[in-house]
Amino acid sequence: MSAIDQVRQELEACGFDVAVKDAPQGPVVVFDFRVPTGRYREKIFKMGVSFQDHTYPEYPPHFVHVANIEGTKLTKHSDYSDGTATWSVYSFPPSDFWDDLPSENKNMRTFVRRHLLRVWSQM
Repeated sequence: MSAIDQVRQELEACGFDVAVKDAPQGPVVVFDFRVPTGRYREKIFKMGVSFQDHTYPEYPPHFVHVANIEGTKLTKHSDYSDGTATWSVYSFPPSDFWDDLPSENKNMRTFVRRHLLRVWSQM
C-alpha cells in the first residue's frame, strides 16, 4: 500500500471524509478540518497533507496544505491554485517528536492530535 493510501485510510478511520488530489508537490490527502484551537478556532478549513519522503509511517507527512487562508503567522513554503481554491503550503514536519514515538503510535491519529493542533495554534 502506498503512503498516500495508508494516510487516506487512517484519516478515514479518524472520521474524516478524505480525497486525494494532485498538487505541484505530488499527491495530497485532503479533508475538512474544524480548527479546535488558536485564532481560527471553530472555523472549518479544507486542508491536506503531503510527503517529502514516502516511507510513512517511519516518516510522517512533511507538508501541510490549507485552502483559502490569509494572514497566518507561519511562513509559507509555497502557494498554488487548483482552479477552485488558493492553497498555502507549509513545511512543517513533526520530526521533533515523531522520531521518538513507539511504532504503534506512528499514525494519523497521533499526527492530528499532536501535530495539527500545534500547527493551528501557531497559525
